Amino acid sequence: DTGNLTQKNYLIGFVLVDLIEKRCGHDKLLEALETVHTDEELLPFLRNELNISENDINGIIRAEIKRFAECEI
Repeated sequence: DTGNLTQKNYLIGFVLVDLIEKRCGHDKLLEALETVHTDEELLPFLRNELNISENDINGIIRAEIKRFAECEI
């Protein structure tokens, strides 16, 4: 279903934005938003700026989603 895929993409995007801002700050987040447009650009950015390998990114995203899901609103 297209709606479910869109929701997943927004959730992953939110997690990545949060990770970049927490680990590197607002200026680096703005830089990423201006310069990273594809998965091929995202993976080197994550490796170089956040020290996250391609092998680790799925586990990190899953852990962050779990953390947000457990937060009380």
